[in-house]
Amino acid sequence: AIVVLPPGWIIYALFYVGRAVKLTHRQLFLLLVIPALTLLLVYTNGWHHLVWAKYELTLVDGVLIKSAEYGPAFWLFMVYAYTAVFAGLVILLQAVVESGRLYRWQGVGLIIAAMAPWLVNFASIIFSWKPFRGMDLTPFALGIMVSIVGWTIYRLQLQDIGPAARHMMFDQMGDGVLVLDANHYIMDVNPALLSLLGQSKSHLLGRPVTRFWPDWPRELLTTDQEGGMQIEWTLNGLSPRIFDMRVSPLRDGRRRLMSWVVVLRDIGERKQMEEQLKASLQEKEALLKEIHHRVKNNLQIISSLLNLQSDVVVDVQSRDVLRDSQHRVRSMALIHEKLYQSSNLARIDFGDYVEKLATYLVQAYRAQAHGVRLQVDVKPVYLDVDTAVPCGLILNELIANALKHGFVNGRSGQIHISLHPTDDQIILEIADDGVGIPPEINIRQSRSLGLQLVNTLVNQINGQITLNRENGTAFILTLAAISPQKRGY
Repeated sequence: AIVVLPPGWIIYALFYVGRAVKLTHRQLFLLLVIPALTLLLVYTNGWHHLVWAKYELTLVDGVLIKSAEYGPAFWLFMVYAYTAVFAGLVILLQAVVESGRLYRWQGVGLIIAAMAPWLVNFASIIFSWKPFRGMDLTPFALGIMVSIVGWTIYRLQLQDIGPAARHMMFDQMGDGVLVLDANHYIMDVNPALLSLLGQSKSHLLGRPVTRFWPDWPRELLTTDQEGGMQIEWTLNGLSPRIFDMRVSPLRDGRRRLMSWVVVLRDIGERKQMEEQLKASLQEKEALLKEIHHRVKNNLQIISSLLNLQSDVVVDVQSRDVLRDSQHRVRSMALIHEKLYQSSNLARIDFGDYVEKLATYLVQAYRAQAHGVRLQVDVKPVYLDVDTAVPCGLILNELIANALKHGFVNGRSGQIHISLHPTDDQIILEIADDGVGIPPEINIRQSRSLGLQLVNTLVNQINGQITLNRENGTAFILTLAAISPQKRGY
C-alpha cells in the first residue's frame, strides 16, 4: 500500500491549497501510472525479480530482520516517490508563505509529518541506517507522522479551514477583510483591502493595526462579541469614505480567543443613493403637497363662486341647491387641506376632519338651526384619500339633512357624531333628536338627491349604512377595518 502514499501526498497537498480541481484526467493518469506498474511488478516479482533481486527474512534474537537486494524497478519507484514528496512539500511551503501567520503552524505540522517517514526511509535505504538490530525504522516513522497529523487536527484546527477555503472565501471577497490576533496585530489581509489601502501585504503583516489606522475603533474589540458600526475613514489623503464595519471573534476548541476577523464594506455609493432617494422622495412629497394645496384652492374658488351665485338667485329652491353644492365642494376641499398640512400624504386623521367639517356645517346652517348643539366623540382613524373623500361627502349630506330638516320652526336639539375603530370595523354614527325621517321614506329608494348620493358613495367604498328611527334619526355607517399600521398607531 506504500505505493499510493506519494501520489496521495501530492493530491492532498493540492486539495489543501485548492488546486486539485485543476488536475486533468491526463495528469492524474501520469501521476498514478508508476505506482500502478510498481504494484503489478511487486505481485509478479517471483517471475522477473525487477523489484527485489533477493529478499530474505532472518530471525535475530527473536526478531525477524529483512534483508534485500533491490532491482531497477524499486529504484525507479523510489526516485518517483522522493520527487512526489518534494513536490508536495514545495506546494505546502508556497501556501504557508502566501497565507501568512494564520496557517503557519498548520503548514509546519504537515511538513514535519510528511518529512519524518521519508527522511528515515531515505537514510535506511541509501545509507543503510538501521541502528536497532538492523531494523527498518520507516514503519515507526509512519506512526510518528500519524501522531503529528492527529495533534495538528486537534490543536490547530487543520480541517476547519485551510488555504483552499481561504482562497474561495477570503481572497475572492469583494469586501475588505482584515485578520488580527488577540493583541490587534495584523495576521492576514485580503486583496480587496490591500487595493483600498494601496499597500503591499508584506508592509502590513505582523504590524499593529494602529500603524496604518490611527483611529482604529478599539471599543468594538473589548466585549469579545460580534459587533458592527459605520465609520468614516480617510484613505491615502483622499476625501473620507463611509464603511460598514463588522467584527467577529474566532475561538479555538476551548473557547479561547485566537483572532479577530474585521470585514469592511464600502457603502459610500449606497449612502449616496440613499441620499438621492431621500431627496427625490422629499421633492415628490413637496410636489404632492403643492398639488393638494392647489386642488384645495381651486375647490375653494368653486365654493366661493357657488356662494356668490346663490346670493343673486331669487328662487329659494335654486339657492338651496347651489348652497348644498357649495358645502359638498367645501367638504372635498377640506380633505385636500388636511392632506397638504399632514406629514403623511397617503392618509389623513379622519377623526380630526369630522370635527372640522361638522363645526363648519353647524355654522353654515346657523340661521336655520340656531338652537342646535353639536356633540362630537371621535377617535383617531386614518383613511386614504380614496376612502376619505366619499366618507366626507356622506358626512356632509347627513349632517346637512339633519340641520335642514330635523330642526324646523326653531326647534332646538342636539346632533351627536361618533367615530370609533374596532378590531375589524370602523363605525361612523350621525344621530340627532330632531323630528326624524317619516317611516314611509325608504332611504335606499329615495328620490332625494342627498340620499341617492349617500347610497352611491356607500357602495363605492364597500360599506354598509343603517337607519335607526328611535328618538330622532341615527345613521350608522360601517366600513371594513384598516390595519393598525395604516391607522398610524
